[in-house]
Amino acid sequence: MRTLPGAVYRGRADAASYAALGAMSDGFSGSECEQAVVTAGFAAFADGAKRVEAQHVESAVKATTPLSRTAPEDFAAIEKWAAGRSRFASSGS
Repeated sequence: MRTLPGAVYRGRADAASYAALGAMSDGFSGSECEQAVVTAGFAAFADGAKRVEAQHVESAVKATTPLSRTAPEDFAAIEKWAAGRSRFASSGS
C-alpha cells in the first residue's frame, strides 16, 4: 500500500497526494471517506497534533472496511436500484 504524502493536509496538495488517497480508499463511498477524515481528526487531537497528518488519515482508512466489501450483495442491489433513477455525481464514474 502506498503512503499518503503529508503535504495534502498542509494546504499544499498535489496530484500524487490525491491519487494516493484515492488508491487507499478504493471501494469507499463518499460518506465513508468523510468519516475516515473525521476519525483522523479525532486521532490527531488525541495525539496532541496541531493538524491532521497523513498518518492519521492512513490509519483511519486502514481501520475501515467499506460497505462494498462487507456487504457486496447489498451494495450491488443499491447500484441496481439506482440505475436509471439517479445520475453520477461526477463524469468519471
